[in-house]
Amino acid sequence: MILADTSVWIAYLRDDPRVRPRAKALLDEQRMLTCGPVVAELLAGTRGRAREALWQSLIALPWASLEAIVWRSVGEALGELVRQGRRIPLTDVAIGVAAAHSGASVWTLDSHFERVADVVGGLELVEQT
Repeated sequence: MILADTSVWIAYLRDDPRVRPRAKALLDEQRMLTCGPVVAELLAGTRGRAREALWQSLIALPWASLEAIVWRSVGEALGELVRQGRRIPLTDVAIGVAAAHSGASVWTLDSHFERVADVVGGLELVEQT
């Protein structure tokens, strides 16, 4: 399974040829999942009727769990990044941990995830094509 980061979804929704074909294939194959932080970021940047349509599309996907124990892992990973002097958004750490706990890889256009992968055990990143 692949958890697409917000950056990939934005590119997909803008018909970006770097991601559109691959994202469409993953969606058709039912290999794409999402999580709360990605959905929240996308909905925050979407207005009006498009927001409801986007919500309906995203709610139909499988979701990576962010239960209490997963949030503990988010806090521990974020703390380690801070101790290393790396400032990474909480949402990116939560996305990375959610993916790792779900056995999914993260597909992103954001370089933050390379640093997240350094502290989140089992987090794999999808290579760009």
